[in-house]
Amino acid sequence: MKELNHKLLLLLILYLFTNINLFACECMCTMTTFEHAIESSDEIFTGNIIKIEKVKNGFYFFEDEKITEWIWKYQFKIDKKWKGDNSAIVTVWFAGNDCGIFDNINAKYLVYATRFGRINPNSFFLRKDNRLSTWVCSRTVGEYSIRNKERTFEKDIERLNDKFPKKIQLSKYSFGSRWLLIISLLLIVGIAVNLFYHPKKKMY
Repeated sequence: MKELNHKLLLLLILYLFTNINLFACECMCTMTTFEHAIESSDEIFTGNIIKIEKVKNGFYFFEDEKITEWIWKYQFKIDKKWKGDNSAIVTVWFAGNDCGIFDNINAKYLVYATRFGRINPNSFFLRKDNRLSTWVCSRTVGEYSIRNKERTFEKDIERLNDKFPKKIQLSKYSFGSRWLLIISLLLIVGIAVNLFYHPKKKMY
């Protein structure tokens, strides 16, 4: 009997240890309502993570100890977009901690992203510019995430399709590709103008 109790205790400790992040996430805040999320978000889309970077964002002092701030930079390849511009590649910042929302990088995510200082209580981590960010209670969720236990991913997509029936046509070119195309065109125009005003002299 004692051996059985010991096993049950060990299983309980293991369960609590492996799920501590999930409990912490649920206790930190109440998830933003759907209405508030669509009103306050600058970009709403589904997509897959194609690149992750951990970026140093300065430092702060806690009890005379210098602590480095780290934030996460996620690049998404967009599958569908309900709100925002027509960019097919979007970068979203997240002030990462133990309560991360991107727990399965291979899954598709529904992302609600806002510009600096709008509804994100962690926006002080992103104070440098006006970049897109999301936070733990913004309704951002993965298709197969442990945070999707109430099927927020599927339900919100249905509601978004009803709310935004007009489809956003995504650009075939990323921001970098567009600049490369523009620079290439300018070079071609420059060469053409140079040839027109400075034709090669005929050799006799």
